[in-house]
Amino acid sequence: MVNDAVIANLRAAAEADHGLADPRSSERVPCPCELMVRWLHAPECPTRYEILDVGNGGFRIRHTLPVLEGMVGVAVKLLPTGEAINRCVRVVWVDRPVGHEPGEAGLEYI
Repeated sequence: MVNDAVIANLRAAAEADHGLADPRSSERVPCPCELMVRWLHAPECPTRYEILDVGNGGFRIRHTLPVLEGMVGVAVKLLPTGEAINRCVRVVWVDRPVGHEPGEAGLEYI
């Protein structure tokens, strides 16, 4: 099941030291689920994002609301399973949407 691979990557990330590893060198796993994030600038407004793929270093998400490089928050859980994550994340790159198309962003674990 895809969620099993996602959870395995999340657990591996929790056990690894990501300060020295290049997140692009880890295997990316497609993930047909959503991620709930509580951004530190607005913790009372959790935001849902479609996950495109996940690796040991973090997530690649699709966004329709503005996301800025450097934003920090807590990845709370995966939806629809409700699997708790509770990992701090930071936006490290943003592909701005064109017109009404959604954009993509990279979240790394911190």
